[in-house]
Amino acid sequence: MHIQELRALLEKGVTRIVFLKADNSERTLLATLHPSRMPPPPPVEAGAKPGRPMPAGNLLVWDTEAQALRSFCVDRLL
Repeated sequence: MHIQELRALLEKGVTRIVFLKADNSERTLLATLHPSRMPPPPPVEAGAKPGRPMPAGNLLVWDTEAQALRSFCVDRLL
């Protein structure tokens, strides 16, 4: 699955994602990019430095069970 297809699916609602972590253990999470399920972005402070860029091929999602942001490599999807 291409990252654009996965992003479109996640923007529609919650999706079960299964992938291999860096240590080769399997991880399952319920993820979304749907705006109504995501928390509001934190306020940006004046003079704040931008965070580190997301590596190519990785996707940042909202984990609905942990209520936290998570990222994974799309190439490691099972």
